[in-house]
Amino acid sequence: MSADPKKLPDTSIRFSIDTDRNLPQGALPGTMTAQIQKLLADNQTLQREKDEIESKFSEKIETLESSLQIEKEKREEAEERAQIAEEELIKEKKEKMDIKVRLENENEIEKKLIEKENDRKQIELKLKYETEAKNDAISKTEKAERSKKTEIETV
Repeated sequence: MSADPKKLPDTSIRFSIDTDRNLPQGALPGTMTAQIQKLLADNQTLQREKDEIESKFSEKIETLESSLQIEKEKREEAEERAQIAEEELIKEKKEKMDIKVRLENENEIEKKLIEKENDRKQIELKLKYETEAKNDAISKTEKAERSKKTEIETV
């Protein structure tokens, strides 16, 4: 993190040696030395325990931060895939709409072609009837002319 806890000086316990204030009445200087040494040993033990705890929690923090980073990357990848899927879906919908519009246009064109084909057939049929009627009229006229011609010739 910011600094190695083992390299920081311990400022939590301060020793001040004031002979008159700190010395209990009737205490011998040798006893005081033993007490100071015991307190120093206890302090070192507590400092080691503190360092071990800090080290352990520092490792846990690093592990959690690593896990958090991995999860963050996974989430970003998932969001990216979701964005791509969304864009593909929009593109697919647009293509389907374009196909639908083209199909409707083709159906309209097909209807118009069928209508024109039906009109053409009606015109052909009408032309056929008119041609037959004219041919019948020509045939009747020719027959009438022949009949008159033979009548004139026989008279």
